[in-house]
Amino acid sequence: MTRDGKAFRANMTHERSSPQPDDGRATSPLGSTAPPMYGRVPTRSGFDLARDMWSRRKWLATLVLVGLLAPVLTMAGSVPDLYQSTATVLVEPQQVAEAVVRPSEAAVRSFWTNELETRLYTISQEMLSRARLEELITRFRLYPELRRRAPEAAIERMRKDIKLQPREVGQTGVWGATIAFTLSYRGTDPATVSEVTNALASSYVEKNLRVRGRQATSTAQFLQAQLEAATAKLDEQERKLQEFKQRHGSELPERFAILERLSTLVRQNAESQLGAMERRATLAKQLGDLEISTGGPDTPAARLARLKTELIELRQRFTDRYPEVMRVKAEIAALERSLGGPDPDGSTGPSGPTLRRLKQMLSDLDTQTKALKAEEQRLRREIETYQRGIEKAPEREQQLQALTRQYDAAKELHASLARRRTRRDRTASCSCCTV
Repeated sequence: MTRDGKAFRANMTHERSSPQPDDGRATSPLGSTAPPMYGRVPTRSGFDLARDMWSRRKWLATLVLVGLLAPVLTMAGSVPDLYQSTATVLVEPQQVAEAVVRPSEAAVRSFWTNELETRLYTISQEMLSRARLEELITRFRLYPELRRRAPEAAIERMRKDIKLQPREVGQTGVWGATIAFTLSYRGTDPATVSEVTNALASSYVEKNLRVRGRQATSTAQFLQAQLEAATAKLDEQERKLQEFKQRHGSELPERFAILERLSTLVRQNAESQLGAMERRATLAKQLGDLEISTGGPDTPAARLARLKTELIELRQRFTDRYPEVMRVKAEIAALERSLGGPDPDGSTGPSGPTLRRLKQMLSDLDTQTKALKAEEQRLRREIETYQRGIEKAPEREQQLQALTRQYDAAKELHASLARRRTRRDRTASCSCCTV
């Protein structure tokens, strides 16, 4: 064993120290010659492997594929053809909702959108109700097999086959967009599908017309009620304004013009009184002179005439309560009693007609003067009343302005409602549905 090992090391040493010429053959580590190599084994691609596999097992793969597709094709062939029909319904806004007060555009669009959604939901629920679907199933003889087995299942099947999809299609002004929605129905018979779809759309249109008619009637009644309420409010505000002016007329801003007019009337009254007094003095002097000439200078009649003339002059300066006036009146009364009463007609003597005429003129002037004095007192009382109201004028002016604003607002509301009711009576509803 030791010898073999030594020989192996010697052999390896020999090979390392003496390289052999390359003759195309491989040698082993022990020095023996390896069999010759003729070339490399070529590698094959996945496609080649798959082609070889298919060529060896193609009939088996075909049988598996046919086995998988056969149930699918059988099921697909047994499913009937389905047809779908769609109807589009356009709904434009109904403008009679602008009844009470004119809202903003955003408020109107919001109102119309909400109202339309509510209406669509209500009508769709009625259209998909059990009674309505059962009537359509019976009318068009839908789902005969399913109806015989389970009527409720037929109703649920039709409810699933009906599709209702709302959508917005365009803007139409302040009243918002024109709303559209589609009604779709699917089934196995194209003619029946079309008839059912048209029946559903017609049912919606008829129902919508009835709802819109009720809304128009309700709106008209509401308009009338609002107009009546506005009329009552306007009458009440007008009554309050008139009562305020009558109660505080002397305290209103126009008091200055009234005071100026009253002052002018007082001046004119004073001038009229002065003219009447001057005319009366002239007539009294003429009457005294005439009586003196007919009765003598020392007769009681002459004295009576002088006293009457003096009384006239005193009355021009003093009132009837003045002592001198009272004294003269007492003397006149005493002389008239001594003469057997006054001689108003002055029928004695040739100057009787003249005396009567002068006395009548004096009586008329006395009546006129009395009326002028009464008018003067009335005017002065009114002036005092208006002058007392000067302090309250600013407060009354504010109250008057508030009442005036309320009256104007009530008047404008009444006029607006009246115009809208007129337009409502003239035009029919602008809402329409087209299929």
